[in-house]
This record gives sequence, C-alpha cells and structure tokens, in this order.
Amino acid sequence: MQNQVRLPVCAFALRCRTVTRGFTAVELLTVIAIVTILTAISSPAIAAAMRRSRITSAGEQVLQVAQQARVLALATASGSESGVRHGVVVSRRADGRYDVAMTWGSAATVRQVQVRRTGEWMNYAEYAALPALTGSDGQPQAVQRAVLPTGVEVVVDGTPLKTEIGWMYQPRTGVVVASVASSARPVAVGTASSPICHELMVRSLDGRIAAAMAIYEPGMAHLVER
Repeated sequence: MQNQVRLPVCAFALRCRTVTRGFTAVELLTVIAIVTILTAISSPAIAAAMRRSRITSAGEQVLQVAQQARVLALATASGSESGVRHGVVVSRRADGRYDVAMTWGSAATVRQVQVRRTGEWMNYAEYAALPALTGSDGQPQAVQRAVLPTGVEVVVDGTPLKTEIGWMYQPRTGVVVASVASSARPVAVGTASSPICHELMVRSLDGRIAAAMAIYEPGMAHLVER
C-alpha cells in the first residue's frame, strides 16, 4: 500500500482568509491631483469653444430670419403689394441684447416688424394704430423673430450697433434692395461694395471671437468665422 501524504488543512494549519484591499490615501490624492491638472489644462479650451459656438449660433440666427423673409418674398407675386417688401431688421434692445426680426412694409425698421394679431398679419406701426385689445391677445407676436444670446454684440463697419440696421427683398425674385422703389437696384449687405454697410458681424464683447455675415445681391447669405 502506497504511503499517502496529507497536506495540512488550511483551516487548521494556516490562517487563510480573503483580504479586500482598497485605495490608499496616497493613491487617492494622486488621482485627484491628476484630474485637477487635466481640468485646469482643458478648461480654457472648453470655455473658448463654448464662446465660439455662441457667436456662430448668433450669426446663424440672423441668417435664418433673413432666409425666412426671402422665402416669403419669393412667394409674393411682383406688384401684388405695391410699396411693400419683406425684409429684416437687426436692432439693439434697452437691455443691451439684440433682436433680429422679419419686417413687412415700406422700410426695414423696427416699426415695420411683421406681427400677428387675431390671425391677421400686419406691421407693428399698423398694430399700434389699432384700438388696444383686452386679454392675452393684446400684445402682438412677431411672425419671425430671434433674440441673440447674451455676451454677443452686432458690429456694423467696425462699430457696435446702437440703433438698427435692415434690408429688404424684392417680390418674386428675392434679390436684396434698400428701398421699395420699383427701380431700386440690387444691393449687398456686409460686403465692400454695399451701400448699406461694408461689414456686418457678430462678435464677443471682448472682440476676440467674431463671425462675419455677407448677404449678396441675389439673396444668398454666407457666414464666416474669424
């Protein structure tokens, strides 16, 4: 009979047990230090990206309203609304922010902002001349309007916009014009040859981030980050 070798039973010969090991204080402090350093390095880049995104969004809002005005102008039969054009106005509000709104009338101004009251479309000047309504319908709602984000300013020819600037579109053709005269020549906005303004842009308040907008004579628009 072969000799059998018996190994010591763990429970009696050795104190065998499972030990769950956690992080030491030094390891935790090391991880926290690494995360802090990475956050400090990436924070300026993240903040700059967010600011640039805000500027780009503001420029796109202006061009979106302009596109809506042009679409309506294209759908309007030539001569059906004599002396009236769809247009766009960008204006500075009392709180320092900027509005961009669609206009409908004889000029692209705040007074000609296209509003809706009880299902009717009219400009603000026409609305203001009507008797006031009671209830929730007493205030007009702009047909197409956007408020640019905070921390953004509109710049015209190198100077922050203090009042308003606007342009219009010819019925049926959608070309850009500066007046409602039937003989009005096509114009551009935000280009060197423009009679309205040579430069139109949105930028951060410190001037470090900007996006230039150009609306060409046929009505197409372009946004360029700077």
